[in-house]
Amino acid sequence: MDDRWLRRDGRDLLDFSSNDYLGLTRDPEVGQAVAKALEAHGTGAGASRLITGDHPDYSDLEAQLAALKGMGELVFDADRGRGF
Repeated sequence: MDDRWLRRDGRDLLDFSSNDYLGLTRDPEVGQAVAKALEAHGTGAGASRLITGDHPDYSDLEAQLAALKGMGELVFDADRGRGF
C-alpha cells in the first residue's frame, strides 16, 4: 500500500483529501518532467499574465487542453474580472 491509501476500521480507503491522491509525486515520468522544467525555467513562481505577460508554455498548454476538449480556444486568466 502506498501513501494514497489509508486503512480505517479494516477497510482500505483512497485518500481523496490528500493533494497527492493520484500518486504523481512519486511517478518517474512526472519527476523527469519536473527536472526538465526546472532546468529550463528555474524555481521562481513568476507572476500572472497581468504582471509578466504571456509565456509560450501557457499558450502551448492551453492549446493542448483545448484540443483535448474539442474547443477552438481555451484561456486561463486569473486576473480577468477583478477590475484591473
